[in-house]
Amino acid sequence: MYTEDFVLRQIRLALSVIAHIQRFKQAGQYEQAQQSIDQALETLMGLRANLLKHLGDDKLINMLTLHDTLDVERLAILADLFREEGEVLGLQGRQDEAQAPLQRALRFYLEVVLDDPSQMPEDILRKIEDLRPKLEPGVLPLETQMALLDYLERLQRWSDGDLAEVGCERAALRAEADRINQQLIDLL
Repeated sequence: MYTEDFVLRQIRLALSVIAHIQRFKQAGQYEQAQQSIDQALETLMGLRANLLKHLGDDKLINMLTLHDTLDVERLAILADLFREEGEVLGLQGRQDEAQAPLQRALRFYLEVVLDDPSQMPEDILRKIEDLRPKLEPGVLPLETQMALLDYLERLQRWSDGDLAEVGCERAALRAEADRINQQLIDLL
């Protein structure tokens, strides 16, 4: 069992690594960026990066859940790392390979904001809104589509002013929720 101090050190280290990854990306040093991502994944989760990448999203979420409490801070960092990996792959022109880590990032960000309905951190909302247009809802895994639908329905309860602050429009949210609902119905 990890102590709270140990987990906080892991989180601070991972955040520092994300800053290094962004510098590597800007410099076009994609191999170094990928190595830093893998090291941060291993530090954050305590398993080899290649193993983590083969585990399902639900398994990773379960690894970050203790006594029915999700460690949303670590999950948000995990999402950041997968988003960075997707961006690195995209910058290398490997768009097809970039989709899987970007989809994972979206799922994990969604789980963070849906974990506590009374709080939806603005920084995570902005990351979700940045990722949503880059990913086609119809090709997202079923669990991610369902989480995205829940997220969209919660956002529609917000005032127009609050939606505008995070770059959303009610009509667009409603249209996307309707499209995802129809896709889910078609699957059944």
